Amino acid sequence: MMLHLIPSLRNAFYPLLILSQNVPIIVLAPLLVIWFGFGFLPKLLIIILVCFFPVTIASLDGFSNVPRELLHYMRMSGATRFQIFAKLELPNSLSPLFSGLKIAATYSVMGAVISEWLGAEKGIGVFMTLSSSAFRTDRVFIAIFIIIFFSMLLYSVIVMIEKNVIKWKVKGEK
Repeated sequence: MMLHLIPSLRNAFYPLLILSQNVPIIVLAPLLVIWFGFGFLPKLLIIILVCFFPVTIASLDGFSNVPRELLHYMRMSGATRFQIFAKLELPNSLSPLFSGLKIAATYSVMGAVISEWLGAEKGIGVFMTLSSSAFRTDRVFIAIFIIIFFSMLLYSVIVMIEKNVIKWKVKGEK
């Protein structure tokens, strides 16, 4: 929201946001483990780095893609900047926001697995690594199915929340 409401902040951070996606997470993950150790923090940072981009970009698109006629009408009616944001831009951003959250939900599982590959003692990423090095392809497939299950579960939770938050969305619209 701050990137939308403060244009100078958006102009400063938007290029950094784009640049953050040019460095592969598989390269950043070992650095985060070196800097922050093998604890919970580097894993959380990896998941945040993976998820922040789709949510932020989707939200910014939603904020800025309001119908121009409605924006013009609200300005003519004397609406304040806060009223325009709260009654037009924020509701307009909810559908794209949930699209970004759905993408981030599935990416978060991938981010967690990557972080476990690189610096954990337990977890599905460690299980996959050990199974792969032992040539236990059956266990690797089990891990893949578990990852798919959790990705679909998180995605479904976001869809359920979306249906409860965005009640004005037309049935059958995606």
